[in-house]
Amino acid sequence: MILDGQLTRINTNLPAPVTSLIGRRAEKAALKRLLNDPQTRIVTLLGPGGMGKTLLALEVARQQLEEFNDGVYIVTLSTFLEHEELALLIADAINCQIYPDQNIEHQLLTNLGPQHVLLLIDNAEYGTRSTAFLTDILRAAPHVKILAISQIKLNLYAEKIFSLGGLSFMTGDPTTENADDAITLFVERATSVRPDFQLTPQSRQAISEICRLMQGMPLALVLAASWAALLSPTEIVNELRRGFDFLESDLQDMPIRQRSIRAIYDYTWTLMGDDERQMLTRLSIFRRGFTREAAQSVAQGNLRSLMSLLNWAAIQPSAPDGHIEIHEMLRLYAEEQLKRAGEYEKFRSIHSRYFLGLVQQNEQNLKGGKQLETLNLLQAEEENIELAWQWAIAQRETLLLMDSLEGLFWYHFMRNRYLTFEINCRNVENEFLRSHSAKDILLVARVQVRNLWMMRWSEGTVARHPEIIEQLQKQIILFRDLDAVHEIAVCELLLGDAVRTLENDREQAQSLLKSAYDRFGTLKDEYYVSWTLHFIARLMGDTQGIQKGIEVLNRTLVLRSKLGDQIGAIYSLYNLSTDLLLLGDLDKCREVTKEILNISRLTGEQSSLLLGQITLTLLAFLEGKLDVVRVQNETNHALAAKLNHLLGLTWTNLIQVFVDYLDRRSDHLVENLGLSQKVTVQSVVGFFYALAYPFIQNTDDELGVHNLRSALRHADEFAAYGAQSLCLPFLAALEVTREHFIQAAQLLALSEAQPQNLMGWLPAWLGRTSLKERIEQKLAIETLANAYEQGRNLDVQSVIRSFMITDTEQGNTTSLMQQHILDANKQLVEPLSERELEVLTYIGKGLSNQEIANEIVVELSTVKKHLTHIYDKLDVGTRAQAILRAQELHLL
Repeated sequence: MILDGQLTRINTNLPAPVTSLIGRRAEKAALKRLLNDPQTRIVTLLGPGGMGKTLLALEVARQQLEEFNDGVYIVTLSTFLEHEELALLIADAINCQIYPDQNIEHQLLTNLGPQHVLLLIDNAEYGTRSTAFLTDILRAAPHVKILAISQIKLNLYAEKIFSLGGLSFMTGDPTTENADDAITLFVERATSVRPDFQLTPQSRQAISEICRLMQGMPLALVLAASWAALLSPTEIVNELRRGFDFLESDLQDMPIRQRSIRAIYDYTWTLMGDDERQMLTRLSIFRRGFTREAAQSVAQGNLRSLMSLLNWAAIQPSAPDGHIEIHEMLRLYAEEQLKRAGEYEKFRSIHSRYFLGLVQQNEQNLKGGKQLETLNLLQAEEENIELAWQWAIAQRETLLLMDSLEGLFWYHFMRNRYLTFEINCRNVENEFLRSHSAKDILLVARVQVRNLWMMRWSEGTVARHPEIIEQLQKQIILFRDLDAVHEIAVCELLLGDAVRTLENDREQAQSLLKSAYDRFGTLKDEYYVSWTLHFIARLMGDTQGIQKGIEVLNRTLVLRSKLGDQIGAIYSLYNLSTDLLLLGDLDKCREVTKEILNISRLTGEQSSLLLGQITLTLLAFLEGKLDVVRVQNETNHALAAKLNHLLGLTWTNLIQVFVDYLDRRSDHLVENLGLSQKVTVQSVVGFFYALAYPFIQNTDDELGVHNLRSALRHADEFAAYGAQSLCLPFLAALEVTREHFIQAAQLLALSEAQPQNLMGWLPAWLGRTSLKERIEQKLAIETLANAYEQGRNLDVQSVIRSFMITDTEQGNTTSLMQQHILDANKQLVEPLSERELEVLTYIGKGLSNQEIANEIVVELSTVKKHLTHIYDKLDVGTRAQAILRAQELHLL
């Protein structure tokens, strides 16, 4: 180095680097700042074996050569040392002359006194008997600093700890500093043993899994990458899942104790005391960390034992939630020792009872009051809870599973862990289904009912599971035999919703929901009362109009607010937002939707977050903000796919059909609509699904006309001004096809007179269809002007009602039974009778059994007989299946 024009020798014994340090940019900068701080005298670079502590320390030390005028030196310990032995090693490293007939420590301290030196003490865990001498150095030599590289804290007053964990991996944000360090290290080492190794999208996924399994431990990644000469990344992952003994190397220039992960931990194990080893083995029972309370209850630990392991860097706090973690490789090693000690089953049982007890104790908090706090608590313990549940199943702990089921269900429900809960249910069924014990039978039945609820919620509908009705009916009989009143009420609640949705039997739905409401009231279970009101509100909206449904929703929200049930509130708020949308009160709809999103983000509820975002996208579409819709709908679809949320996928598919039509991407629009068909029994999406056909077909064919009638029927039943207004342009298009151009002009004028935030999409649609130009071509200027003037003064509800009455009187409803339907009917093995075809038509319109009886003037029992014949001839079991089958056969 040249200083002031003279060649100056840098005093150091640091070895020349033979390999590069991958990543660690943030760690290098932070460690350098710490060493350059005048208040810092001794830093302990602390971490378990295999983290690359020495490599990082040497890299930083080389950058400090100009900062320490008298040199930077490394002293490597290989055995436990007393003060005098440590002094000799340091003296040898810095070339200090030592005379054997004088006090060795005093000679070294005297030599260091005036010097400006950085000392690296590697393997400082061997210096625990002589750490006081390091303090003597700091006192005697004010310009000396020490960087200790250790697996254990030195417990010196002047010591500053710099903890080192694994390389960063799977951050989810590739732009984050150090985001791909673990992957980069793996690829660099893999390339060194296989020059043609390449990072591809497929191999990257497997390498990311390797990094996750290793939790970014550099040595483990190096050892895993050494197998790239023989194995693909996917094959390496498979080997790693069988155990960590796979992680070993025969590289001759690696220290023996670093040639395998087992050797690393064997070395650490020999240095630990009996108490530390015993506590670490017991703590290995946890997954993804533990709290101090859990460690004391399950592992029978105390603060002193935890502090001892913390000093050993065997455990690390994972702030801010108070959890303490063990590196997964070390945990697996310690778990082996627990099994060898014959204590594994004992502590698994203690662990299972503790965590399932935690779920049970927090059941009421989940339902209100401390809901968010409890959700976060259980989410932090999610892996431990899953482990506890599986152990309880394997040990056939029926009562333990029974007591924790309700809390477990609601946690998974509220955190959208749909698939996980389904797997849990399947595991219970596999273990207990063949049992004849009453307790086991009750457990299985309760699990199955909650799984049905979870499926209904995750998919937004029961339409894909028509068998749910029969299943719930059987469960009610079973629960009656077992005198399980609460479970009967839960089944009635779900069955009422299923009957309303699948069979449109509103009378039976009302009877079931009322029974559930009364039972929960008698049991004083306000949480389930609020859920029953939630479903009753939807039924009221269907039977008595949206305003009535909103009244019940508001009652539900009041009760849920009283309970502190924020999650339940956002579900009811979502129904309220869609009701307001159909009413045309879009400002209030937006206000409610923003409240949904705020609570969803606060609570982490992804399903309601998705549906709230979809509602905002739908509002943007109605306003005509197509650029916004295109971006938002793509984001919404990705989230719906991630959650496997059927209702969300249906909505995003529908909105995309609307946009694609306006963008003149018309291929496969009808086929794409068919993808959404199975959730159209849900009232709001059903309306927009029906509206989509006239939107893209311009009512030029029977399919468009049929679905326009369906949309009109929905709008009329809802008594919803917004829904009625949205139908107007398509009625205008229908009148054009009938060559009623004056009426078409009037309807178009009425459409354009509606609020812009509801009909903002209309100009784009008119431009796409040329509907306005077609009308203007057929009418004289004065006639057109008069029609427009008359149309603007019409009443929307009166127009819709008049159209429906006129359409019926003209026999257009019977046009569904035109020749092509009769021809299709003949293709059946056993064709439907004319009366059965008529009943099928009314089923397609959504009429209840009693309404059909009124229409064709027969007894209710006669309608039910017709339904039985229709089901037999179409080979189906429910109304929903009959409708789908009839559409496939072109009978509807």
